[in-house]
Amino acid sequence: MKVLLFVLLLFQTSLAGTLTDYFKGINTLHIVFSQRMELPVAGDEVTMYKGEIFYERPLKFLWKYTWGSKSLVVSNGRLMETVLDDGTCQISSVKENLSLFPILELVEAPELLKEEYNIIHRKLNSDEIFILKPKSKNSYFKEIRFLFERDRLKEVVAIQYDGTEQTYLIKEFERNVPLRNSLFKLEECERPAQSQP
Repeated sequence: MKVLLFVLLLFQTSLAGTLTDYFKGINTLHIVFSQRMELPVAGDEVTMYKGEIFYERPLKFLWKYTWGSKSLVVSNGRLMETVLDDGTCQISSVKENLSLFPILELVEAPELLKEEYNIIHRKLNSDEIFILKPKSKNSYFKEIRFLFERDRLKEVVAIQYDGTEQTYLIKEFERNVPLRNSLFKLEECERPAQSQP
């Protein structure tokens, strides 16, 4: 029994290492994605979005939609500003809310992967799927899936406990690219309400 547990633990660590390696060494990042959101209501309402993410270590990011929504989230590394479609603006601590963005959470601290998630690995021809199930009961997500095609991140699926499913099709994933520091300025919440989008 001890040998079996050791083998399972070793296998789990190996899987975490494979996924960790993909996200390790990223200081800046640019992602272009399209998003499909399914809500668990009558008829399973589906909404489509397009957007992009800019990230800079530590904890700075801009997550904005370019189609389907005008909302955006920007972090200066300490505080996070969320601007919704109706112009409502909220400021919160980025550390307390980073778990809402599983891709950025992995990029920020890939070494914590095996501590915070149970990992299931499936391989089919040139495709690999990593299914992450949070160990903490306080997690926002029930399950997160990373689909790789020939060592390229192709899709991320985040499933919430209420059944909401968000699928991100990754169009571009550019590591360590030059980014303007002005991308991470918090200013929307300081503007007069009438000038907000």
